[in-house]
Amino acid sequence: MTRSPLPSPARIRRTAPPLLSGVRWTSVLLLAALGAGTVRTARRLRAVPVLPMTAPADAGVPRAAGWRLLTAGGVQPDVVTFLAACSYADREGLRVLDLLPGDLPTERVLGLLRLVDPAGYRQDRLGEGRGAGFAVLVAEEVLARAGVDLPGPDATPAELMAVVRRVKEYAADATGLAVAPALSCGPPADTGGPARAAELRAQGLPPGALAAAQLAGLALLAGAAVRQGRWGRRGGAVLDPALPGPR
Repeated sequence: MTRSPLPSPARIRRTAPPLLSGVRWTSVLLLAALGAGTVRTARRLRAVPVLPMTAPADAGVPRAAGWRLLTAGGVQPDVVTFLAACSYADREGLRVLDLLPGDLPTERVLGLLRLVDPAGYRQDRLGEGRGAGFAVLVAEEVLARAGVDLPGPDATPAELMAVVRRVKEYAADATGLAVAPALSCGPPADTGGPARAAELRAQGLPPGALAAAQLAGLALLAGAAVRQGRWGRRGGAVLDPALPGPR
């Protein structure tokens, strides 16, 4: 009986399927872009300072005079949060401090961090003022110079975002962000189409163009998921952890 010769190692290497066989490069690039965005967001989130829950024993009494804390409807800051914000702003030389509530929804956190790099926000003198839209501490002299019409007790997040955008022009290198863990967003705010469009316009962003870009991105992701199966699902899981991952 004649044995068939074994294939040579070189032939095995030539015939072995590559690791990414059948995977479109568009899917790989999409996954890489989504992964890079996730890393960037995590880095920016770590750069946001967090106010203490209680004032340090050696901090003394913060100077609350000369500050105005503007809040959206339903947001009720406590005295500790107000004094901690005043102390931090005085210590850092800030004149405007936007406060991110401890229970700020994830989608709002991600939306803000797409627009703001906290590490360089203060140094960006020409950058637009950005905020979460729930509470902002502003020096009274900045409010006076900016000529801001103070929002009422039932102010919307869009109105506060417009205030932050305006006052940063008068405190270009003295505007910052901080997480206030004890601060709550209050009752669920209206996040429907008109409210969302108002928030985008308050920040100087075109709602129509952004909506079109978002739809285009979702269409690209959906196309990758249909064409590439597990690679597309992997990309979807990076974009939204609620989506099913690869199997």
